[in-house]
This record gives sequence, structure tokens and C-alpha cells, in this order.
Amino acid sequence: MPTAIVTGAARELVRALAAAGWSVVTTARDPATGKPLPDSAINTPGARETVVVPGDITEPAHRDRLIAAADARGGAALVVHDIGAPDPPGVLACLPVPALRVAFERAVTAPFALTQLALPALRHHRGAVVTITSGSASGICLAAVEQLGKVLSREEPAVRVWLARVGGGVSPRSSRCWHRTG
Repeated sequence: MPTAIVTGAARELVRALAAAGWSVVTTARDPATGKPLPDSAINTPGARETVVVPGDITEPAHRDRLIAAADARGGAALVVHDIGAPDPPGVLACLPVPALRVAFERAVTAPFALTQLALPALRHHRGAVVTITSGSASGICLAAVEQLGKVLSREEPAVRVWLARVGGGVSPRSSRCWHRTG
């Protein structure tokens, strides 16, 4: 049974992966409070191989726990980052630097660090990394997420990398989806 790590706890995605026979290791935050969700808030009925690891992926120890849970199930063949709208609201020129740091940590740095930890298993399984963002996002964090994915796809030929922008209407910019198969 392949194993997926899903951050952001896209419940429908977790359910679909479990129904398709995947073992799923997942984690999420409450969008209203920003606090980690407990397993009871994420658990998917009928999914025997869904493991919820409550916590915050901005914390290195939590990322280690996610990798350990995936490794106990054979290692991640898929990493999905559901980061929603990654950018802080407002005009960049007026954005407080601390708010930008927090946004980068949550949307760019932490998912990247988790992906780095998962790379040995992803290479072994010839796996994939999928980053899902909101179609309404169009700012600096999204640009960083896109660029990291493009570089990763060039540097890791054994790993497929996709970026999916969902919702927020369809435009040439928001409907674009790139990938490179390994």
C-alpha cells in the first residue's frame, strides 16, 4: 500500500486517497485560530490507514514526526501540500515584514523543509510532490512556491512535481498548472 503525506488536511483528498488504497499521514491547522487540529477533527470515517499527526509543520519536530509516521508505512510515495491562499493580504509595499516572514514560513519554508525530509523515500518510490494553492492567490509567496517546484522538478528527475491552483475563477494565470514527469 503506497503512503501519502497530506498537509493542510484536504479532507476530501484524504478520503479519496484512503479509498484508493493509500495509507495517509496527515496534519492540519484550524483556519480560524491557526492552531493544530486534533485527529478527531480530521479523521476520515472508514479509512483504516489514515494517521493524523496533530501539530504545526513550521516546527521541525513535527515534520520529523510526519516523516517517521510515513516511514513506518514504507515511506512517502506522495507528498501533498494544501496551502490554500499562501499570501498575506494587502499591498506588498505596506506589508509588515513580520507578517511576510510568517506567511513565508507557513506557505514556503515549512512545506519545502518537509519535502526535503521526504525526498529519500520519494526518490525510492519514484514518487510525486503536489502543491495545491487557492486560485485567488497571486502574490510573492505563491511565486516562491511555484519557483521552488520548478527547481525541484529539474533537480530531482525521479520525483514528479505538480502545482495545482484551484478555485478563485479561471484566468490564464490562475488556471495554469505545470508538471514534469520523471
